[in-house]
Amino acid sequence: MRGQSETIGVVLLMGVVVVVSTTIGVASLATFSGADERASGATLLDATVSDDSVRIHHTGGEPLDPETTEVRLQTPEGTTVYRIADDGSLDGEPPFSAGDRWTLSGPPYSPGDEVTVAVVDTADNAVLLSLTDRVPAAAEADTTPTATETGGPTETDEPTETGEPTEPEEPTEPELVIESTGGLGDGTALREYEPAVKLRSDEGDARNVSVTLTIEGPESFSRTTEVGDVDAGASRSRSFAVGRLSEGEYEWELTVEAENAEAVESEGEFEVDSGVSMRVEDLSYEDSDGGQFVTSVDVEDAGDDFSHVRIVHENVDDGSATETASIDAARGSVRYGPRGGTYGDEFRVRAEVVYDDNEGGTEVVATRSLEVTAGDGSPDENDDLSTETSPEFDTVDIETSGNSGKYTVDYAVDGSFDRVEAYMIGDEEGYAKGTSTKPKGKIKLKPKDGDEFKIIVLLYDETGAVVEARVEEVEVDD
Repeated sequence: MRGQSETIGVVLLMGVVVVVSTTIGVASLATFSGADERASGATLLDATVSDDSVRIHHTGGEPLDPETTEVRLQTPEGTTVYRIADDGSLDGEPPFSAGDRWTLSGPPYSPGDEVTVAVVDTADNAVLLSLTDRVPAAAEADTTPTATETGGPTETDEPTETGEPTEPEEPTEPELVIESTGGLGDGTALREYEPAVKLRSDEGDARNVSVTLTIEGPESFSRTTEVGDVDAGASRSRSFAVGRLSEGEYEWELTVEAENAEAVESEGEFEVDSGVSMRVEDLSYEDSDGGQFVTSVDVEDAGDDFSHVRIVHENVDDGSATETASIDAARGSVRYGPRGGTYGDEFRVRAEVVYDDNEGGTEVVATRSLEVTAGDGSPDENDDLSTETSPEFDTVDIETSGNSGKYTVDYAVDGSFDRVEAYMIGDEEGYAKGTSTKPKGKIKLKPKDGDEFKIIVLLYDETGAVVEARVEEVEVDD
């Protein structure tokens, strides 16, 4: 199979689990080298790009299957994808193992182009190496001694009018500039953090440049990646595979250093939240001496490894009344109860986002909790799960038939929805429930006993999550 060109945008692939190795090949005027380390499995690779070839060197760690290993080369003309099994030449027998080299001759770029080389394991959807730099010209590698190096005469050796040789000009000291930083803003515990930095050298050529990223907070991260030489006016980009971060506030600092320039720094802060929104509707009623809840959740940006959301209704007062349920989607709801003997008990309702760990097991990557007492009403800390496309009530009118204990909920819904539920819950006794799936309809409620009630009307969107609740208190005359 020949390499196929396709436009895929920037190949740094923000959001994929990568760990950037601090080991990097030697950079010369004619080539640049770099290495990244796979997040698990410790596969070490070097990339070398010259004016007439691209070489990938497997320097250690786990072997790679050439059938599922791609080299993606992004140039100003677009992106070309090569599969190691079919394109270029591999100097060893499969698999692609430590010591082996893969070479692509005649790559589709020109000297001076800025290119990005990425090695991707398509079986695990993992970027094993990502490096951006400028293609050097072949002439830049010419090591033929000049007349000055061999001791031969040069123009500067000619005496001036004063009879003194001309002093050579001092090289211009480069000035390092951090052009941009990305991927270090507020996010969620479900996000794969892979910040990137773009730097530039002004005035002169910066030698042996390196970039260090340090993150401090509930978790810490510090790593240095080598950039190599950066010519005057040229820019270079590097990324750091940080991975997921737990909830909390973080501070970050970037330091760019070179052997012939002053170091520059940039710093900032960001916050990581759980990425989980949740609301609990308290439908408990004393007549059954039981607690009853509807818990709705929404997981923001659930990734490919998402498995399910585990909802734990933990009874703080009576552990035997704790109940666990699961939602197999990133958005939906579950119901607890009614459970006798739990009215008035305190509950800690916890949503746990569960991911596959790619090793046959699972892991909890984010949580969100709310506390509610059965019978005291829904918590004030409930999140709003409505979106721009969520349904909403146009009208909700609660009518009585001569105050005989019979009530009718007359409603109209705008937008697509799953159902409307109405509850009539007595302060001391009495309970009634009704459901409708009509966009405009009436739900009749008549509890057997009771004088004082709360009428609760819930609107469920198409995912089964509650997006709106109306509550009204009514009193039935004898």
